[in-house]
Amino acid sequence: MPDAVLNGDPDPGGRLPATFPRRSRDLPTAGNPTPYVPFRSVTGKTVQISGPTNEFYDSFSSNEQPFARTYPNGKGQGFFEVLTSREAPGLGCGAPLKAGGKTVGRSCWLVVVPRGTVDADGTQRTSDNVNRLDSSPLSQTNWDQRIVIKLEFAPIGGACTIGTAERPTAGQELVSEAVTRWQPALCALTGRNFGYSQVPDDIARKQLGTDSPGMEFVSRPATADQLGTDKQGSAKLPVYAPVAVDGLVERIAALEPEPSEVRVVLESRHGLLVERLLDAGYVVVPVNPDLVARRRGPAKKKDDAEDARIACLLALDRFERLRPLIAHGRAG
Repeated sequence: MPDAVLNGDPDPGGRLPATFPRRSRDLPTAGNPTPYVPFRSVTGKTVQISGPTNEFYDSFSSNEQPFARTYPNGKGQGFFEVLTSREAPGLGCGAPLKAGGKTVGRSCWLVVVPRGTVDADGTQRTSDNVNRLDSSPLSQTNWDQRIVIKLEFAPIGGACTIGTAERPTAGQELVSEAVTRWQPALCALTGRNFGYSQVPDDIARKQLGTDSPGMEFVSRPATADQLGTDKQGSAKLPVYAPVAVDGLVERIAALEPEPSEVRVVLESRHGLLVERLLDAGYVVVPVNPDLVARRRGPAKKKDDAEDARIACLLALDRFERLRPLIAHGRAG
């Protein structure tokens, strides 16, 4: 083997010692500017890993554990969050499938990439911060040493009939509860399975620029760079609609049909939600976030439920001088 260097003692598990090519052109990724193994999603689409984010995951939504220590006795432990198809649509763990006449959950795999003191290029590394392991576990040389453990999942319950045509949707956490409430009616009216995957806002915007985007719930429009161009070179132009905002307004109307009897306290005076509430005739009272923080007290951390309770108290406080917003065109 003249073009490679064998390094290390024989593996007690029966594997060959680690092999490192002598020249860069002998690497498995020679001629490929992306040195990482591609990500093959459960949707059938494969993406090349060329940056910190892609349409399926980023550093904030991934449950990867960069390092897991092995102690001198050969043991160790690590804790990680198990992501189902609702949080990681590219993996699809637990998605309902038909098998043998019954419904089962899609399996996934726990992948462990063992690392020693030798990096992917053959460099000897130590445990200090100056000379620690630097290469990615997704580099081809490291990935070839992976250990996989199959994980079985129970099928994730849904409001729609399994086996019907699916309409995939995705969006951030803020809209997840609303979509869950909409699913039974949507499935009953359309006969389609409206799936939902909770992903970060930036990932949802990136999915709008793919060849087969679904219905994405985003807090702000995607940029031109995220959308890209179509096959004819024209800029992609998604259609936006205030779906979640309208759903909130309808929910308020169901609780109180008279808009003038409702005061909505928000930590903002701008945005689509504010405009829609004003158009519907609701009394919108903007408050400074610092006011809510003072009511919460210096010893308490920010908490959405507690802030909502404080906002309700502010709305009911007759002695609190809060000025409601005036919709455009009402003055004079």
